[in-house]
Amino acid sequence: MNVARSVSLAVVVALAAASSASSAPKSPSTTVLAEFGGPFPAATLRNANAAAGGTAQIDLATDLGKRAIVLVYWIPKHTRSEQQLLEAQKRLAGRESTAVLYGVVAVGPGLSAETVGARAKEIGIRVPVLADEGFKIGQQLAVQAAPAIAVIDRYGRLRLANGGSLLQTIEYKMTVADALARVASTGELGTYGSLPRYEPAFELVGKQAPDFSAPSVTDGIVYRWSKLLDPNKLNVLVFWAIDCPHCRKSLPEIGQYIRGNPPGVNVVTVARCDNDAMRTKTREFVSLNGLPMATLADINSSVAEAYNVTGTPTAFVIRPSGIVESILPQGAENFAAQVEAKKKSLLPATGS
Repeated sequence: MNVARSVSLAVVVALAAASSASSAPKSPSTTVLAEFGGPFPAATLRNANAAAGGTAQIDLATDLGKRAIVLVYWIPKHTRSEQQLLEAQKRLAGRESTAVLYGVVAVGPGLSAETVGARAKEIGIRVPVLADEGFKIGQQLAVQAAPAIAVIDRYGRLRLANGGSLLQTIEYKMTVADALARVASTGELGTYGSLPRYEPAFELVGKQAPDFSAPSVTDGIVYRWSKLLDPNKLNVLVFWAIDCPHCRKSLPEIGQYIRGNPPGVNVVTVARCDNDAMRTKTREFVSLNGLPMATLADINSSVAEAYNVTGTPTAFVIRPSGIVESILPQGAENFAAQVEAKKKSLLPATGS
């Protein structure tokens, strides 16, 4: 997997700018990584959502060792992280005597506590939002992406961190949502540590592929995905970006595969184009390599967001009916072999 496979939303600069790609900052020597099963350090932080969620300052010492604490790291206007915080708020409502919920946002240059508070009010967040200046809590929890859910039990001990979704499985038939239900009921939870990176794109498997419209990177003509979907073929939707080294290697290989005219396969790619310069470089790359597949420009990553894409390359295998069958486990690597195997197993089964 490529290093750009992270839409690494947890770093200070990325969080402050609501960005989607960077690398984590080095922790200062004064910041100590919290130990799982051990006491979580107390701290006093500004409440960016004081208008709706309590006092202007939040002292974690008032809760530690008395009731469970759920922390949800999020980014204003990052849809997925906002949704996870709102869902956690819904699930923990009325359980404040046993478990308290805090949103957490890294504030700094480009993202003030006032801006965070305004967004919290706009989307209906009613719990305190901790303004994590200097990314101190984020570093204690080794946050790598947003959303990131952490649980501290009623004894003040850190039990779980870096939950990427309430749907994420943490053990057999137990999800992060189940963990929240447990602490809301008992205040207690076993130690699960830092959860492995969660790929939210897999939540689309078995569902209709979201429809969207996007312009071609070559001529600017806007196409609708539902019109590009071939009802008689196996469809593959590949998300990539020109600044992704693995994508620059894989896309020409995909083009070569398509030029071999494989029957029964329809490939469309979606390239992240955050600005005009990126779109120009993408267009030049497509032209230079003679890529034969339709390549659409994803302006401001809106299409990637609809597909829960958190890194590139990511390839969706879509049935003729438009249902997402699977996501290629290695993105666009070994594309020809993976797609041929999928075609043989799926097309006869669907009768298409």
